[in-house]
Amino acid sequence: MNDIKDEFLYWMNRGYCKSPFVLQHILKVLDFAERAHRWQWRKYSHEPYVNHPIRVAYKVWKRGLRSEEIICAALLHDVIEDCGITVGTLKGLFGIGVSHLVDEVSNKFDDPKYGNRYNRKELELLRLSGVSDNAKAIKLADMLDNLPCIMKNDSKFGDIYFKEKKRLFDAIKGVEQNRYLEAEVDHMFKELNGEK
Repeated sequence: MNDIKDEFLYWMNRGYCKSPFVLQHILKVLDFAERAHRWQWRKYSHEPYVNHPIRVAYKVWKRGLRSEEIICAALLHDVIEDCGITVGTLKGLFGIGVSHLVDEVSNKFDDPKYGNRYNRKELELLRLSGVSDNAKAIKLADMLDNLPCIMKNDSKFGDIYFKEKKRLFDAIKGVEQNRYLEAEVDHMFKELNGEK
């Protein structure tokens, strides 16, 4: 039993998908994400990795961003960098809009040829500051799901990760459609930093 998947599917069936074709497409994307991540587990919680992209998609949906494209891209947001799936494969299966959005949120500067971690994150921050508003929304939902878990379970890396994500947040915030996600991320940063 997968509670987050069940809850996500409940709301997709009940509150979102007015068209059976849209629901079928989202189910096809979810199935693809489950198969792509099938051998992966979350580092700290040891739960199936696919729960993370489901939570990201659900967070985006709950904050009012309900286009088929953004929900599908949120479900697939880690398949390029974590599973070796190509943009071309995603384009062929799910269309140019979804594949482009997944490509936008995928890291481009992971290779050590771009320098140390700090330099790579700076390049990524500059790149992400110019992505679409929908890509920024997915990154915000990703932060909401990742940061508390990392901070709780790995204090040394958590401090580094917190600073990186705070700088990224400052670079991508200010988008009207993302205001609810931004408010939640801002609250999360204050709470994790011990502010009231």
